[in-house]
Amino acid sequence: MSSMLQQLLLKPVPQPQKRGRMVRFGQEEPDIDLATGSMPERILAYLTRNLGPATAKEIAVGIGSNNSRVTRILQQLLKEQKIKNIKIDGCVTEYEMI
Repeated sequence: MSSMLQQLLLKPVPQPQKRGRMVRFGQEEPDIDLATGSMPERILAYLTRNLGPATAKEIAVGIGSNNSRVTRILQQLLKEQKIKNIKIDGCVTEYEMI
């Protein structure tokens, strides 16, 4: 039989669940409406509030997410024809509401 101390030391450390809003120190927090909800809802809300085109990076910063996830959802929204993209040679692609 093992001791209580041994059980505590050898027990795996529980990992925190990734639910809820993450607190960031030293950075400005996005508006609560842009930081909660499904990713498509958050992106569409950002583009509606922005009143103009925005890059994937600007959207990611604005909603408090990462660039790759936002880019993937933007492609999905393009296929669903909820947004349109603006491509100019030599410039970063921007997205806006239809």
